[in-house]
Amino acid sequence: MCTPAALERIAASGVLDSHLVGEPSVAHLVNIYFDTDDLRLARRRVSLRLRRSGNRRYLTLKCEGGGGPSLDRRSEWEVEITADSPDLAAFRDPAVHDVVGAVLPGELQPRYVSEIERRTLPVAWIDAQGRPGRVEVAFDRGRIAAGRSEEPVAEVEIELVGGSAQVLYEIAERLRAVAPLRLGAMPKAARGHMLLTGEPPRPRKAGRIVLERAATVADAMQTVFRRCIAHALANEVPARIGADIEGVHQLRVALRRLRSALSLFAPALPEAGRQRWVDEARWLLGCLGPCRDLDVLGEELLPSLAAAAPLLAPRLEALRALADAERRRAQGEVSAAIDSQRCGDLFLQLACWTEQGGWRSAATGTVLATQQAPLLDFAAGVLDRQHRRVRKRGRRFAELDAAGRHRLRLAVKKLRYALEFFADLFAGKRVDPYLDRLADLQEVLGEQNDIAVSRLVAERLATDATGPALPEVAFGAGMLVGWQSHRAVVLEARVGRLWEEFRAARPFWSPGEAAA
Repeated sequence: MCTPAALERIAASGVLDSHLVGEPSVAHLVNIYFDTDDLRLARRRVSLRLRRSGNRRYLTLKCEGGGGPSLDRRSEWEVEITADSPDLAAFRDPAVHDVVGAVLPGELQPRYVSEIERRTLPVAWIDAQGRPGRVEVAFDRGRIAAGRSEEPVAEVEIELVGGSAQVLYEIAERLRAVAPLRLGAMPKAARGHMLLTGEPPRPRKAGRIVLERAATVADAMQTVFRRCIAHALANEVPARIGADIEGVHQLRVALRRLRSALSLFAPALPEAGRQRWVDEARWLLGCLGPCRDLDVLGEELLPSLAAAAPLLAPRLEALRALADAERRRAQGEVSAAIDSQRCGDLFLQLACWTEQGGWRSAATGTVLATQQAPLLDFAAGVLDRQHRRVRKRGRRFAELDAAGRHRLRLAVKKLRYALEFFADLFAGKRVDPYLDRLADLQEVLGEQNDIAVSRLVAERLATDATGPALPEVAFGAGMLVGWQSHRAVVLEARVGRLWEEFRAARPFWSPGEAAA
């Protein structure tokens, strides 16, 4: 996606002219999206579209699915129909009716519409490995409307017709050199739904990652990086809007999983390329961190304290008001960062690097050999190293200071991400108990970290407060620090027990535990 001005620059650049293998075509598309009065299809993450193109009518059903080469693969069915109203019976596949659920005749009504002028270029391309690919590059200009609300559409769609999928990303990079582009985080149906309801898309948690036991390390890297990017893109808009604090949180989780993946796969990655993405992820995480800290303070900790001490709750209002004001400022910085070209470039160029296997270009010696190595042995080695690192950082657990607990928490989190990446490679009965113990330990260490961070945030707000509100802000901050200190004492006994339970957990990644 891009701005209308950027789309005009790209379309007028002629950068694809020498690759054309036919005449460009122009079509005026009217897309009508249908749903029930209670929006049952949207709740099932399904869109039903009737497209009018000239005298022809097409009915298309899309169901959101897992990530793939497009980073946002969906199950899709399309049939040509003759009427101007949808008829689900036109789909012959019984799976369609399982996807849609119970919808009675007449319940489907128009909800929003897009009107698009599409100019399509048939293109032939040879990728960097000399493999041919045929694509259709479409320039979409128009609008999406729901009732009296509307917004412009300016998008470039690159669809593979045949041959090498890598050409999709090489063409995207070529077009990006002409004008700013970014991966679209929301399909037109989701944008129409947001116009219709005023509700932003819901934040998404990371999906399950499935790796094949016969895969190479390079295969696994591509799958894991794809899923991290898809997780991040799914939370770009929720984080930018900020209506649900989970949006910023899940975008941070996606970036941390990405950084962990870059670290875990470091033996198979040329250092310069790896460090580039580590640095870019660190930059965006730095933009998100202050907002997340204030989210936890204002939306979780202060309400919990008010519920625990209802008689004193009114005296927390000054601190809450100051935290809310700071949160709005921090949310503005989050929105600006996500809207920036740097963020757009991060995900677009990382996606291109992932799909093209960019780690191969500078790989030599042991790095190249590791990329080509069997995944199962590599995964077991990674898990073993991370397990031993956690054990090492947790030595003399009861004597660890705050900095030591913080380092332990980071090691635990990294081990958990590694387990989430690789767990399906192993079928032993000890996988789930090990994961459960690790997750419990991470949760309590995370609570302890939240306590430490909330103290710093509350103290900073009290220090920065001025005027008549200062005494009440200081009182509220003191209440919070005192309450959190009590909470820390309660957690200490629990975290000690959880640490001992984790120490007793037996690793499951020996060859005998591998899936048959």
